[in-house]
Amino acid sequence: MAFWDKVKKGAQKVSEDLKQKNEERSRKTRVLRRFTQRQLLYMAKNFGIKVRPRNPLIMEDKPKLSYDDYVSCLRSELTYDQILNYAKKRRIDVSDIIEEEIQKSLEKVNPVTKREDEELIEVPEPSNEDKIISILNYINDTFDDSLKFVDEEDLEKHLYTILKFGYANDGHRIERQVTCGKYKDKIDLVIKNNDFALALELKIGHNKTAIRNSIGQLHTYVKYYPNTCLIVLDTGKITPSYYEQFKEDLDAFGVSLLVLKGKLRNRRKEKKATIKFS
Repeated sequence: MAFWDKVKKGAQKVSEDLKQKNEERSRKTRVLRRFTQRQLLYMAKNFGIKVRPRNPLIMEDKPKLSYDDYVSCLRSELTYDQILNYAKKRRIDVSDIIEEEIQKSLEKVNPVTKREDEELIEVPEPSNEDKIISILNYINDTFDDSLKFVDEEDLEKHLYTILKFGYANDGHRIERQVTCGKYKDKIDLVIKNNDFALALELKIGHNKTAIRNSIGQLHTYVKYYPNTCLIVLDTGKITPSYYEQFKEDLDAFGVSLLVLKGKLRNRRKEKKATIKFS
């Protein structure tokens, strides 16, 4: 009987592994099919993947690749997280897929655990600090440092899109240019739900003075939003040691700091039509 029990357990494990692989394959396929073929082509180039036709009998030197060829190849070469993160960075709308994944994970997680004596232990709610760290880690992980920005408004639009994808379907509201204080100052971004709010002030790291000047604003914001963070787009003009020192100054009055590596571009000049009279 022991032998057949082992055989049965082995067969069950193989079945479970196969089921997990099929589910992973399906998840990858769903995300990849949100891309156009041109987007999949650039995706393959970015990851250094050479796409080949699924049919090995095609012997052409430069075979014409189909949409399914790209999907099949990228699906086999990349992990689900790589595909999903790339979609977020390229602003492909996968919010409904993420929402489904969250719901499935919540269904699997039991809100209480049991001791050996069957006493129920409630799982504690995450603290505000945990929530702040989670949001900032999400921004840092999904931020595309290959993009170039014109100014703070341009950066604000990009971060707004990132937060909408990640949190809008999870009961959070993301707002831009939120009025704050008696002088009607404007906070760049606020992400909040019924019992939590995080204010995000954005700055371009042109120089040390530009960063230091944000302290006055942050002192005001933290009175109304105890959870406040300064996000700096670092363009390589400020040393890491200065950011470390500045972080200590912000910690003194309860403000977090997130530094993102990025680049700037010049604003495109509008072409003016010239009319010549002969």
